[in-house]
Amino acid sequence: EQLERSGYLGSFPHLAGTVFSFEGDEHDAATQLELASRHEDWSEFQHMSEMVLSPAACYPLYPAVAARGPLPEGGLTLDTGDSYVFRREPSNDPARMQIFHMREIVRVAERETVVAWREAWRSRAEELLRSLGLEIELDIANDPFFGRSGRILASAQREQELKWELLAPVAGDKLTAIASSNYHQDHFGHTYELHTFAGEPAHTGCMAFGEERITLALFSAHGLDTASWPGEVTDKLGLSA
Repeated sequence: EQLERSGYLGSFPHLAGTVFSFEGDEHDAATQLELASRHEDWSEFQHMSEMVLSPAACYPLYPAVAARGPLPEGGLTLDTGDSYVFRREPSNDPARMQIFHMREIVRVAERETVVAWREAWRSRAEELLRSLGLEIELDIANDPFFGRSGRILASAQREQELKWELLAPVAGDKLTAIASSNYHQDHFGHTYELHTFAGEPAHTGCMAFGEERITLALFSAHGLDTASWPGEVTDKLGLSA
């Protein structure tokens, strides 16, 4: 229900992952096993459950916060910790996994507060990643919206600078986004009736770090032997003896 309300299926139906499970009897189970043993289609015995795979670490937060009532004065800052997320993007690129870890920090407040917070994180995140010896480039970006209408959404997102990415070399000289920030404006405020202290629809923004991609970028920058990495980097990462 949360995924349905979020609007994700309208923008990214090609990336969503749903959980299907067996609900049949013994005869169905035997038939399913027989088909599966021949690698034939056994999907008729699988039925859609109420569970989906989370496409972003922040998505479960908005309905949970909205259920608590209006935000406190000044809003909230939330940290998702280390979260698994899923996006159906099969690829041989080691930096484009379908299941990966995302550390996401979320700001929920009135517009001016969220915009200022996001601007502060633009330089803070770049400084943090550069301190690990990574070559970072900042770029205005867009999400992979689906279909013809998605191209319009992507263009508007770039024009309004609602998404930016921090890029670093991961495989050779290829630059890959290892961190990003999205400004959702008041989308989730309206969707979940999430209100500020003053009673207005809340604005939301997030700062996300792709943990596997950052790890790959570190190996690309410093080599596979962590013992040979610069001391200032290992100190920051807690790898020093």
